[in-house]
Amino acid sequence: MIPDIFKPYLDHPLVNSRLDDLEVLDSVDLNNIIRVEDLMIRGVREYYLKYKNTKRLNASAFSSSILLARGLAFLDVAHYKTDVSKIWEDVWRITPTTAKKPAFNQKLAGTIQKLDDDKLIIFDSEKKHVESCIPYAVGSKRFVQKNLIENYTLFHQQEYHYRILGAVQDFPKPKSELANACDQHDKFNRDYGALSEVDIIREREVKGIPYTFATGFVAGEKSAATWMQLLSDASDGYRVALKELMELQGEYGGFISHQEIVVATRKKDREISWIMRNVDDLGIAQMVRTLDGNALSRITSGTLLNMNYRDLNNAQSILVLTRQVPEAAEILNRFKNKKELVEDDLTEEYGAMPVQRTIYKLEFAGLIRQKGINEGLWELTPQKGNERFLEDVLTVRARSRHVLDPDYDVTNLLEESFKNMDEEKFRRGTEQLKLDYFKETVDEVRS
Repeated sequence: MIPDIFKPYLDHPLVNSRLDDLEVLDSVDLNNIIRVEDLMIRGVREYYLKYKNTKRLNASAFSSSILLARGLAFLDVAHYKTDVSKIWEDVWRITPTTAKKPAFNQKLAGTIQKLDDDKLIIFDSEKKHVESCIPYAVGSKRFVQKNLIENYTLFHQQEYHYRILGAVQDFPKPKSELANACDQHDKFNRDYGALSEVDIIREREVKGIPYTFATGFVAGEKSAATWMQLLSDASDGYRVALKELMELQGEYGGFISHQEIVVATRKKDREISWIMRNVDDLGIAQMVRTLDGNALSRITSGTLLNMNYRDLNNAQSILVLTRQVPEAAEILNRFKNKKELVEDDLTEEYGAMPVQRTIYKLEFAGLIRQKGINEGLWELTPQKGNERFLEDVLTVRARSRHVLDPDYDVTNLLEESFKNMDEEKFRRGTEQLKLDYFKETVDEVRS
């Protein structure tokens, strides 16, 4: 039986030619592994962005994740660009997993060959242009199935990644319990250390027992009530300030940008940088790199935006755009419903500046592309699931607006609570709050 997720694409020749493969591409095991791989891809990406490529990971520890990140990014970009050299540059920007361009070029050439061999992308004879591309919803799963699941050596080289992350995604567990579930202790220690290095998991000793927490769990919905309870101490200035920042982040749809925190707190850029680093170290929110710079992010529930690290980052950037350019939300909704729009018509209705900023950001994120040779005619990039993406983005924006007036202004909103907060106070407050959170969470798990 063909899964419903693939039915919209059955008429595409690159899908129609592999109908027998579709059922296995929606298996529970494959979907679970894709979830874990996405967490690892995101962790590796953010690691390199945070350290600006000055540190190097052991490539063998994440060989599958790096291969998949580049292959999926190439497949994604090939939906809206056809020049291979330009796609190449976009993949370099999207997947910063090495500081060495020659090494990247060599590995990506091999990845492109895998896409070509499996007919996920059809190139011209010189491999300079993309002629056809399989819909992303099908091709992305097939790429993981073919190059990870069916690659016995690669899969078993990193299988403990999946065991460890799969075990702690929903609740923390004692490290000893994870280790006992793995036969090869050297391999367990290697993979456990690799996941820790890129901050996908965190270890914390509670009452003498080392526990392992998934970073996504710490910043996720299941931890929200615990954090809010711990932040409710009105006598602690640090916790009051952090609680107000987290509440504002929640009102803004689960994330808030560096510049928005500057505006709300009236702190300098440098001060906001250490505040964001402390919050990231605490784990209540994660510092991520978007198209517009750093942001604090929490899991966005009720949508699919967390299932793909690039969608999540694009979503944050587009949501920032809707806050900076009020007209952008209406333009997004029109693209979702009509699939194509004329720039001149939009300009006549909304003005040149809002339209230009919105078009630029949507094109940069690969959500729209110019249609044919008609300059000024833009279409929603097909075969990528962008209709669902825009629907989710608009849903998050609508939810955030339930508690915000249309002209909601955060200027100096948090100034009073952050007035006397210096870096040392924030550091001490973070350390104590971490101790309290991990103890409280482990007590809940034990009870």
